[in-house]
Amino acid sequence: MERLKAGSVVWCPFDTAESAFVTVLSGHGFRVIHGHIHTGQDFFKVEAPDCDYIISNPPYSLKGQVIRRLYEIGRPFAMLLNFQGIFDSKERFRMFHDNRVEMLWLSPRVEYIGEGREKSKRVPFQSGYLCSGICKNQLEFAYLDETKSSRKGVDILKIGLIDVDGHRWPNLCLMKISAYHKARGDIVEWHDGRRQYDLVYMSRVFTDSYSKDYTGRIRADQIIKGGTGYGLTGKLPDDVEHTRPDYGLYPRFSGMAYGFLSRGCPRGCGFCIVGEKEGRKAVAVADLSEFWSGEKEIKLLDANLLACPDWERLLGQLAESRAMVDFTQGLDIRLVTPEKAAALNRVRTKMLHFAWDNPEDDLTPYFKRFSEMTSVKDCRKRRVYVLTNYGSTHEQDLYRIYTLRGMGYDPYVMVYEKSTAPPVTRRLQQWANNKWFFRAVPDFNDFDPNWRRKQKGAGNEDRTAESGS
Repeated sequence: MERLKAGSVVWCPFDTAESAFVTVLSGHGFRVIHGHIHTGQDFFKVEAPDCDYIISNPPYSLKGQVIRRLYEIGRPFAMLLNFQGIFDSKERFRMFHDNRVEMLWLSPRVEYIGEGREKSKRVPFQSGYLCSGICKNQLEFAYLDETKSSRKGVDILKIGLIDVDGHRWPNLCLMKISAYHKARGDIVEWHDGRRQYDLVYMSRVFTDSYSKDYTGRIRADQIIKGGTGYGLTGKLPDDVEHTRPDYGLYPRFSGMAYGFLSRGCPRGCGFCIVGEKEGRKAVAVADLSEFWSGEKEIKLLDANLLACPDWERLLGQLAESRAMVDFTQGLDIRLVTPEKAAALNRVRTKMLHFAWDNPEDDLTPYFKRFSEMTSVKDCRKRRVYVLTNYGSTHEQDLYRIYTLRGMGYDPYVMVYEKSTAPPVTRRLQQWANNKWFFRAVPDFNDFDPNWRRKQKGAGNEDRTAESGS
């Protein structure tokens, strides 16, 4: 790390988001661009991105071709390689003769971690970094301290993580905490009740209405709880908040980036915690590069991006990324102007989300106007949250759903405090959110939630009759 310029851009061309190179470099404040042939980025075919350094652990069988292309690209690089036989090639000897080459020898031998996250028991070869433009001297040595981190004598901590809500959606706080501790040299893993930890983090987004608190055994010297499910006062320390998330925690969501460009919302809706937690004013809190480094999809978590004074700059960053963007939390339809619509049209949109929460607010003109300005014409990509069980009648809920569908939007029913909702509201949610039902049965009054069960029962009766029983 000390050989790299702080805050520079590093390309890791043989790495996924879970790679230790990506998480550790990001945790130290570097902007990391990663790619892997399994995610469609072939090092030998893709154009090299604008970067300051190229760092990775390439396939050993391709080391000659990799070194040749690195010299062709002409950027400083450091490749972790098996040094055995590195000079046993006329072509590599010629390349080293004609170009700057440096060798950073490491001791003890580097241990490699396989896909199962288990360390190799015994490494039979000596590894180090083959570099160019990284080291001051052409031959340098460095120790790998296995018992202490780089924090000058502080013991490595064993960290356990608990996603209280489950793993159906990545927990952003835990991903940042993981990246922060891994960058400091700590050992981080999902909590295992059979193991002892120095520190366990429990993160909870939802309250008991949606998910129950964790009640399993925890063996730890210290337990830290956080998230809106535990209260609205706790916040991540600033250096953790602005750490690039460790996306490797949730491999099933590989290729997606999650984060906030802005925080806060001026609306102050009674059912929403954003105003109290983040403030009644939307402000920019990060640039896209803080949590995105080439992922194909961006899940934006901003509560009201269009209310932020920096909306134009932030939407411009999303457009320039060329990634597919999902505005997950909803854009404020009342704040859309021709200028903002034009900026949104430049973004590669996976999904637009809006909301029609209050039935007393007639948002019909706003939705009609946006339909005329947007380049997103597919109703399946224009989803609108419809809040129910919060002071609205069933008739008002139906009116919003039918009206939105008629204007070419996709209504999605959200039930406030679902445990208190009447049966008709739950059936409404089942009908509207199951898009097969919603399209096959246009009128809610014709919807029978037990349709499939009755169909199976009728089929069984037919078979019984045919058998003569």
